[in-house]
Amino acid sequence: MKLFWLILLLLVVGASGSAQEAAVKQITAKLTEIERQLVAPSVSPDLKTRCTKDIADARATLKLQRPLASLYTIRPCQIELAKQIAKLDNTAFLTEKLKVASARTNAKKLSSLAVALADISLVEADHYYQSSIALSAKDPAEATVNLAKATATVDFANFVLGLHLPERKLAYGLKSLEPELTKLGTSAMRTYKAAGANAPQGEFNRLKSTVEFAVELNRASKFEAALVRYLESELYFGLIVTAAENEDTQHLRERSGELGKLLISGKIDNSIGLFFWEIADTNLNPVSGEPTAVQLKTAVVILNRVLPGYFDYQKRLGPPPKP
Repeated sequence: MKLFWLILLLLVVGASGSAQEAAVKQITAKLTEIERQLVAPSVSPDLKTRCTKDIADARATLKLQRPLASLYTIRPCQIELAKQIAKLDNTAFLTEKLKVASARTNAKKLSSLAVALADISLVEADHYYQSSIALSAKDPAEATVNLAKATATVDFANFVLGLHLPERKLAYGLKSLEPELTKLGTSAMRTYKAAGANAPQGEFNRLKSTVEFAVELNRASKFEAALVRYLESELYFGLIVTAAENEDTQHLRERSGELGKLLISGKIDNSIGLFFWEIADTNLNPVSGEPTAVQLKTAVVILNRVLPGYFDYQKRLGPPPKP
């Protein structure tokens, strides 16, 4: 399963009808733009095949009124596609775009999820950009690749910030996630060592890099972004240690519906929790009918591990904010 980036786009489930319709139109236009780019001669056959499937999946998800999950699906394709076809900005223009996007993340009306996804993309873009500068003399080809990735990633951040979304609800004053990240890192290391030669190396490498990125974001006091990466890490870890073959699909759907109502109700900004809930609910209710084993497992991990982790973090923050 692909993550994040989606990441990776977003729409708070409790949006008004007009706001949701506007955002869906923006996302649909982005999908059409990506589809047109696939005909470029420089795009590899493998990427064309993967992106064509991702676009179809994203459109099917939009029909379920799950915009978050739709662009969660398409983001990896968008970044890779840009790497192959991008008309690169010069470094001065890219730097200016980073400044503009960074300033926009400070807007008071943005939801926690919008801030999180934008901050994650901006930090990733800066990593690619700095790598491009470092490689410019000794490996110009790789420097070009990294500049293309930086450009695509910052464009994604600006797209997230430009979506027509409802104004932000009351938000918790977020705190450091060091306790949660330390606990998760310790559990993951214990599990990895216990597995020994049988450890799924690729899955643990993905988990390790995601936790490390969450730690970096947390140290930079980008707590919305750190929370998303922490919950993503819980998802990755859960996919390693969870078995879901005997789960009752209808019971899971009922639980998912209850959690969705809980997250939507009230005046608190639960957009980050809603992001993960939407992914779970989409996996439980695929357009094709019954969920596959992978979809079922993903939903189980989010409902049983990721969202409880989200609520536990909220409890540590103390009472919810007052109007």
